[in-house]
This record gives sequence, C-alpha cells and structure tokens, in this order.
Amino acid sequence: MEKLFDTLSCPEGWRVGFAGFCLNNDADLWCSTLRNRQYEFRFGCSKFMELLKNCFYPLSLQKGKEDEFVHLQQGKISTMEYASKVIELSRFSPIYVTDKKLRMN
Repeated sequence: MEKLFDTLSCPEGWRVGFAGFCLNNDADLWCSTLRNRQYEFRFGCSKFMELLKNCFYPLSLQKGKEDEFVHLQQGKISTMEYASKVIELSRFSPIYVTDKKLRMN
C-alpha cells in the first residue's frame, strides 16, 4: 500500500481511508472499527499499518520470518536468488537492516 501511496502522491491525510478501501473480509470489518480514529491526533497511516500488522500478522509468524532472515545462508542457490531472498526477508527484520553493526553481521 505504501508503494501505491507514494506512486500516486497520496496525501497523508487520505491514506488511512484509501488503505481501508483496499481491505476486504475480516480486515475490512476490523477497519470499520477504526474509521473514526483516523481523525485523532497522531493517528496516521503508519499507526494504522502498525495496528493492521499486529492484528493480522501474528508475532509468532513475524518472529519466524525474522529468524529465517537472520539464519539465511546461500547454500546451493545462485547469488541472484540469494540476494532476492535477502531483500524479501529484510522487510521482516528492519532492525537488522537499519542498524549498521547488525547489518554487517
């Protein structure tokens, strides 16, 4: 969603509404409980995305992806496949990507 928002130059104040529009089923129902919160002070798209992630992406699954990233080894796959996997899994472990010492490890 964030990539779409950036591409469309979507104003910050509209992002929660647009994000909610993109959801369906249980996520749409969950979003309807938050509709009025989008007007609260400091409740923006990043807070919405954090709540969405916490609700529909269990901590155990997040931890599993983080562990997969930390213990990733190239093994017999090509360098391009390995690099692609690193990029894919790095989004689950932002602390390891943004912290210089952790990134070097």
